[in-house]
Amino acid sequence: MPNPSDQQTTVPVEPAPAQYHPTPKEIKEQRKLAGLQVGFYDDTCPNAEKIIKEGMLRAFANDSSIAAPIPRLLLHDCFVNGCDASLFLDQTPSGARVEKLATSNGATVRGFDLIDEIKAELEAECSGIVSCSDLLAYLSRDAFVVSGVPHYDVPGGRRDGMESLEANVVGNLPLPDFTVDMLIDLFKKKGLNEEDLVVLIGAHSIGVAHCFNFLYRLDNPQKAALVDPRLAGVMKFTCTGPLNTLAFDTTTQYKMDNVYYKQLAAKRALLESDVLLNEDPRTKGYIQKFGEDEKLWFNKLSKAMNKLASIQVLTGDKGQIRKQCRSVN
Repeated sequence: MPNPSDQQTTVPVEPAPAQYHPTPKEIKEQRKLAGLQVGFYDDTCPNAEKIIKEGMLRAFANDSSIAAPIPRLLLHDCFVNGCDASLFLDQTPSGARVEKLATSNGATVRGFDLIDEIKAELEAECSGIVSCSDLLAYLSRDAFVVSGVPHYDVPGGRRDGMESLEANVVGNLPLPDFTVDMLIDLFKKKGLNEEDLVVLIGAHSIGVAHCFNFLYRLDNPQKAALVDPRLAGVMKFTCTGPLNTLAFDTTTQYKMDNVYYKQLAAKRALLESDVLLNEDPRTKGYIQKFGEDEKLWFNKLSKAMNKLASIQVLTGDKGQIRKQCRSVN
């Protein structure tokens, strides 16, 4: 079975313009001037966060698996040209293939219907006020909170982008077989450090991985040696097809807790990249620390999520406030 990185889209795409990665200093300045603030909609749409929270509560009560895909949407959106809800677009004025069609997205991302449902409620409450990018930032927080993370404030004020290119995805999202160097380099380009990287993989406490993202490890003796034998048996039993899934954390699959870090330390991780993080001295200490102190991880998670959700945001008169998240106005 080929490595996931060998499965990059075979559909020809037009080359994207070279992407600019701001320096860490520039990122700090951008955040300072971004215009994001807690309670951004207090005057213009005071029920916005309440509507979003209630949408998540309803969805979670009906399907506990809906929480995990939402923060993943946030990362997949923010890592590709910033947090501008470009991942939601089904098409753009240019007619080019959009981000959600990329192999790294495609069948492995979901939650768009919930976004549509909540956006319709927001438009009914206060038309043209709440952006799709803010909706995703708030909903990601609520997905974690409904799964056990203490509530934390999320600043608002993002606006929505007007373009989405499949070609921009390549090289901007972490893949399951990335080395630690590759992960650290990618996260650094997004203004996130080694600790943020380890904090955010804790989101694997909930959710599932698709078999094509980890089963290849068993085909390589060197990689297979890093797989717990019992876990290898579960992989083989479960993965009768590449799109079958297996829970990252089978003990508390729908609860955000630090069990996943304990499993990492015990070498019981599905993704090769997660295993390597536990082997590298730059990141191993964080895994051990969060495995021992859940409250510390929760505290770090809220800060890392807000850093993630402030990557290259559009504010002021940039972009637009979409009426529907799947299309530009």
